[in-house]
Amino acid sequence: MRPHTIRERIICAVATMGFCLAIGPAAFAQDTSAPAPAAESPPLGAPPPTPPPAPTPAPPGYAYPPGYGYPPPGYGYPPPGYGYPPPGYGYPPQPYGYSPYGPQTPMILTGHHAHEGFYMRLGLGGGFASTSASSSRGKLSGGSLFIDMALGGSVTPNLVVYGEIVGHSILSPTYEMNGVSTTWDSTTVDLYGLGPGVAYYFMPLNLYLAGALLMQWVVLGDSNNSDVSTRLTNLGVGFNLMVGKEWWVSSDWGLGVAGAFLFGSAKDRYQDTRWNSSGFAVFLSATYN
Repeated sequence: MRPHTIRERIICAVATMGFCLAIGPAAFAQDTSAPAPAAESPPLGAPPPTPPPAPTPAPPGYAYPPGYGYPPPGYGYPPPGYGYPPPGYGYPPQPYGYSPYGPQTPMILTGHHAHEGFYMRLGLGGGFASTSASSSRGKLSGGSLFIDMALGGSVTPNLVVYGEIVGHSILSPTYEMNGVSTTWDSTTVDLYGLGPGVAYYFMPLNLYLAGALLMQWVVLGDSNNSDVSTRLTNLGVGFNLMVGKEWWVSSDWGLGVAGAFLFGSAKDRYQDTRWNSSGFAVFLSATYN
């Protein structure tokens, strides 16, 4: 055998060292690993150990089936309709005007179906009126045409003050004196009144009571000639009372029906006597307020 060269000796040394490094850790781990402790035997006469409780089986439809990473439908989430109340039962009914943005102030239309601001009432109807002298001058009476006009304004809601002119016109009156009655054809007897008044409306009935303090006088006229008239009395004192009911036909206009009672007393212009006048009428009214 020929002697090894230096190169071959180096190769052999490196191979030997690699082999030692490969098998060295395995052998060390095998030698240093501790042996497993032997299971202890129960002492003589001791009861056998209690086995661990068996796992509770999952109810049908709720167990995780093999191969699924998520629970089946109906287990992880409540079925539809379970988590929320049915329509109409989840929340109490809200009052009228409810808003999710907080309490809201109801809108009120100022002046709509309200007795505020300017006031005008026009009336036309019919009734009965009379005027009689305190002496022996007799009495004039008969059916009358009634007119009424009032202009004013509201001082507070539903309380109105106004100026009023009111009149009864008796066509062809009956003249009575000493138990004898005659008809004055082509003659008119007009009872007039002018003065301030006040009315109050009871809402929402739209029923009102009204009264006016008047300057009152009596005029004799010719129904065939309107230019011929004679004022029978001076200015006296009277009053006019009304009760009426109106119905709204627009935002500001109302139509109604009412009754009026007129009374007045004025001194004769030519003799020392007084004429006491009275009248009652039922009329239709048109009111703007």
